[in-house]
Amino acid sequence: MELAYLGGLLALGAPVFGLTRTALGYILVDADGLIVLRDALTGRRDWDPIDTLGRMRRRLPRPQARAEATLRRRAVGRCVKQGLAKMLGRTLPKDAVYLNTGHSNLSHRTLGGVGAAGLRIAVLVHDAIPLDHPDTQRPGTVPRFVKRMAAVEAHADRIICANQATQAAIARHLDPAKADYVIAPLGVTLADPAPLTTPPGAPYFLSVGTIDPRKNQGLLLDVWQDLTARLGPRAPTLILAGARGWGDAALMARLDHLTVAGTVREMSGLSDGAVATLMSGATALLHPSLAEGYGFPVIEAALRGIPIICQDLPVFREVLGDIPVYVSSTGMYHWCNAVDDLLSGGDKEQRQTQDRAPRPHHPTWDSHLETVLAAI
Repeated sequence: MELAYLGGLLALGAPVFGLTRTALGYILVDADGLIVLRDALTGRRDWDPIDTLGRMRRRLPRPQARAEATLRRRAVGRCVKQGLAKMLGRTLPKDAVYLNTGHSNLSHRTLGGVGAAGLRIAVLVHDAIPLDHPDTQRPGTVPRFVKRMAAVEAHADRIICANQATQAAIARHLDPAKADYVIAPLGVTLADPAPLTTPPGAPYFLSVGTIDPRKNQGLLLDVWQDLTARLGPRAPTLILAGARGWGDAALMARLDHLTVAGTVREMSGLSDGAVATLMSGATALLHPSLAEGYGFPVIEAALRGIPIICQDLPVFREVLGDIPVYVSSTGMYHWCNAVDDLLSGGDKEQRQTQDRAPRPHHPTWDSHLETVLAAI
């Protein structure tokens, strides 16, 4: 997402600057510095060697030290933490707008300094999941998110949301008089399929996402234990395309057991092209996630015409309408029935139905940026 914003803003040809927060203060670079940053992030060039300041901070991870050194060498402005407003005020055009596209810089220090320099502030808030589903979060995540939303409430002039469902979720936690909202669907870029090192045998079902409590893959393990007990060697494979995140040891132990048994297969570290190949050959995409701010895998599957079984979430209803098969319960029984329907021949009917149905609207990053820039 940040790369999409970076590329889109650079393509406008208007003056654009990038602000980086480091342990030593802030670094401001112009378009030339942002081009270097983009090229280093995408592998078109190497990061610069570590500079003197980087060598003084021995505990700083080497990749981060090189990245900061690269930006420092191209800085058009630098300051300590307390000097942000003055640095921005003497460097940026008077009508500048600050766009924050991630959650990492949502602090009173950063947003307050930007606002004190006279800039309008627009913040893209991805979701309110830590507030609405705190039991699915890593320890410490919720208090940090509360502080970030307090900074947004205090300083943001515009809050950018990807859909109405996310806006409604965020608005429940913020003072409605504090900011205006902009609804701008995120861009979806479909990767070209790429070869797999060890392609799976058909049939298989696919789940894409980090393995953690919010994504709810434990429910799929329950379903596959039931399928394996009933179908034996005829049971399809479940492929979990994603790295292990955090969760209870019992879940990971079950995953280890099913992986060894061969009914469940983990595939992590895949390229976008490899995931596209997996998705194109899947009987269906399974997405039992308890909460989503957007849900890229489900949208991409719909755009590729792949059958979808997913949790009945407002965001999916808004974006995809009647395309997926919705399961309104987290109970294994309903999910087993939905999977059984596809295995018993419903998959062919479902694919034919989806082939006849209109694909969902395919937003682009250009259209997203046009909406955002017109509103701020």
